[in-house]
Amino acid sequence: MQKIYSYDAASGEYTSEYDAQIDPLETEKSGKNIYLIPAFSTMDAPPAAQADKVSVRVGESWNAKEDHRGKTVYKQSDKAVLEISDIGPLPDGYTEAIPSEFDSWAGSTWVTDAAAELYATKVPKLVTINAAAEAAIVSGFASSALGTAHTYQSDRDDQLNLVGMVVAGSDDYFKCTDANGVAGYKLHTIEQLKQVLSDGKVVKLTALQHAGVLKAEVAAAGTVEQVNAIEVSF
Repeated sequence: MQKIYSYDAASGEYTSEYDAQIDPLETEKSGKNIYLIPAFSTMDAPPAAQADKVSVRVGESWNAKEDHRGKTVYKQSDKAVLEISDIGPLPDGYTEAIPSEFDSWAGSTWVTDAAAELYATKVPKLVTINAAAEAAIVSGFASSALGTAHTYQSDRDDQLNLVGMVVAGSDDYFKCTDANGVAGYKLHTIEQLKQVLSDGKVVKLTALQHAGVLKAEVAAAGTVEQVNAIEVSF
C-alpha cells in the first residue's frame, strides 16, 4: 500500500502518514495507479526517527534538523533559564547542563566556587545552632529547690523576674509546676530562689557551651558535606 507523508505548511515538520487514495480519473487515463497527493504531502518517506532530531521538508527533500523543543537550557553568562520552543540547534551561549547557585561557566562546563558554596552552607547552620540554643534556654528547666522536682519557666521575662527576686534578697512567690502537672505560685525562701536561679543558670550555660562546640565544628569544616553532617541537637 502506498503511503502519503504530510508536513506542516509553515515549518515543514513531518506530521503524519496515511494510506494514499487512488485518483480514479487519472488512473483510468494512464492505465496505472495514480495517487491523490494533497497539498503539503509527499510520497517520499522521511528518514528514520533520531534522538533530538525531527524530519523537515525543504524543497523536494527531507532534512533531519535538531529538535530540542521542551528542553530547559541555561545561559552560560548569567544562568538565565530558557525554554526551547522552536526547531533548530540550541541558541549560542546556552547549555543543557544544570548549574548550581555557585557555578560559573568555564568554557565547556560549569565550575563551582567551592569557597562561596562552603560559606553559604555555614551561615544557615550557625543560624540553626543559635536558634536551637535559644529554644533550649527558654524551654524551661527542673529544680529541686523546694525539696522535690518542679519545672520552672525560663523565657526572658521569667529569667529577669527571678534575678530581681534574688537581688531583692527576700522570700517570695514564684511560679512553678509540680510532678503532677499542677502549676501555680509557691512561696520560696530566698535560699530556694537562689537555688532555682543556680539550676537555671546551669541549663543556660550548658546550652551555650554546647552551641560553642557546634560552632567550632562548623568553623573547622572544610567541605559542604562536613557542614551538613553536623547534627544540631540540644
